[in-house]
Amino acid sequence: MSPEAAPPLAALAGAAVAFAASHALAPVALRWRFVDPPGPRKLHAAPVPLVGGAALLLAALAGFVASAWFGGTGTAGRGLPLAALALPLATLAIGALDDAHGKTMRPAVKALLTLAALAACLAGAGVGFGASLLAIAPLFALVHATNTIDHVDGLCAGTAALALLDAAAAALLLGDAELAIRLAALGGGALGFLFLNFPRARVFLGDSGTLLLGGVLAALWLHWRRPEVFLLATVPLADFLSVAWLRVRAGAKPWIGDRRHVTHRLVASGVPQTRAVLALLCLQAAAASVGAWLLAHPLPLATAVAVAAGGIVLVALVFAGLAPEHA
Repeated sequence: MSPEAAPPLAALAGAAVAFAASHALAPVALRWRFVDPPGPRKLHAAPVPLVGGAALLLAALAGFVASAWFGGTGTAGRGLPLAALALPLATLAIGALDDAHGKTMRPAVKALLTLAALAACLAGAGVGFGASLLAIAPLFALVHATNTIDHVDGLCAGTAALALLDAAAAALLLGDAELAIRLAALGGGALGFLFLNFPRARVFLGDSGTLLLGGVLAALWLHWRRPEVFLLATVPLADFLSVAWLRVRAGAKPWIGDRRHVTHRLVASGVPQTRAVLALLCLQAAAASVGAWLLAHPLPLATAVAVAAGGIVLVALVFAGLAPEHA
């Protein structure tokens, strides 16, 4: 089989695995109270099963099986460093702990655990001390942006699917068929999960699912060490930055949840929720495609940093002024 044919097949396999696993695990999660309960800032009136972490992990495992089966043909990659494989598992574990305790983990504890995992994986990947100091804050934002954007049905799974499928395309263009297959399977898994999560969610990713996805994106930076990786998550990062800025400007703590996310403000201004999500997914598709193309055709490092940072900040500024605040 040609290297170009294997990733789409892996994506289909990942989608099937995640969809089937979500269906099968939902009643188990309800029985074990592994759920997201309703609340004053939530749209659901009944507990929703938190099965995304397990479903996506199974999709990722399907990708490893597929890469072992097909990846020998046309694979020119040097393989993922062990730290890049460990980071998503660490963030998955942090999210699972929060989910298991009814999402009552204090934000400071979750942040410290994430920083510890990032620091350990940066050291394990051989990133120097100075480079680690520069990278740890952006990587922390990347991990948690996927978590904070999971505030409306379909947005996190959709943006992550686009990011991962574009990353798979970049890996294939770079000659790393094995990585392309693995990323395609996980991206397909996010799409398979999306069928049960949008436009009306019957299952949720939970922190285990969102932090797993964030950990995978951060692991891609450990692998490629390129700023273009952040463009793959333009919409989550721009929303993360815009919300933090709006909260600080209003005198609120940036880590305390509210309804200042761009989707909340668009809905408050009269845009239907489904249309708002689809518009953001279109923007994410364009930005992630640019990021993938730049990964495969890299600019000089300083230029790449300016392009990635400037693009994300520009989108964040647009988000911050797009619609009235709705705390």
